Amino acid sequence: DMQRGADAYELKDVAVGNLFKAWVNYRHAWLKLESLEPRPADPYDAARARLNELRPLLDAACNALVSKVQSQLTSADPKSAHATVEEMALRFPTREHRCYDLALQYQQDLNGL
Repeated sequence: DMQRGADAYELKDVAVGNLFKAWVNYRHAWLKLESLEPRPADPYDAARARLNELRPLLDAACNALVSKVQSQLTSADPKSAHATVEEMALRFPTREHRCYDLALQYQQDLNGL
């Protein structure tokens, strides 16, 4: 998981979902290491440090997308809002980050328009 996280992080600017993939893989590695007794300090600390680095980046990306969707909805631009929600779903494809559920909620809201 650590290597997959590193690989995805290296390609974070290449594909939309790679930052999320990096975070998920580091999170899985950290959770596995968390369960070990005794914990191997070096990989555990490395995974935790990377998580602490990536989480704000993911949160910022999510917040920017939410702001964009809200602005598009305020401007009565549902077509653009749909596209932004699709981007949210690509960037956050699972419930491991709150943006996934926000995308689902926006999809429901947009389907009602």
